[in-house]
Amino acid sequence: MYKINKIYSNLLRFFQINIAVLSKMRIILSIFLLRADLF
Repeated sequence: MYKINKIYSNLLRFFQINIAVLSKMRIILSIFLLRADLF
């Protein structure tokens, strides 16, 4: 049971990091596209 809990928490942390990175990438991409539209 403890092992499963540890794996689960590791997966959760991994996904949280991935979601944070993805949202940052999306913000950067949208800013880049907006600037491309302006010029």
